Amino acid sequence: MLAVVVSLAASGKSKDPFVPLPHALGLYSALASTTGPLEIGSSTECGIVIGKRTEGVASPVLPCGMQLFLTFRKKHVLVTVVDRKLAGNDRQFDLTPTLARRLGLRGVKRLQWNYAEPSA
Repeated sequence: MLAVVVSLAASGKSKDPFVPLPHALGLYSALASTTGPLEIGSSTECGIVIGKRTEGVASPVLPCGMQLFLTFRKKHVLVTVVDRKLAGNDRQFDLTPTLARRLGLRGVKRLQWNYAEPSA
């Protein structure tokens, strides 16, 4: 093991685990829900099957694959739009179960969000 570390150090090749996040653009407020079509095992209009680890949102107006920053109670996460349909008209986003748990969001709550600047 030590030989591998010394070899990497000597060659100047290292794998930097830090990947810079995109810049946040704008600041918006929206209602989000933990209920809706984004149940584990369901297929989305974006062609994704929701798994136990899927962290994403449904939005009827944002395109599939768009990245957003969500903020709820001082927790910030970078997520992807994974579906285009909502369970109801009383909100702007539906969250996957895993994302809702990570944020601590239950029911319909207001959160803050930003666009994530697309990579160049």
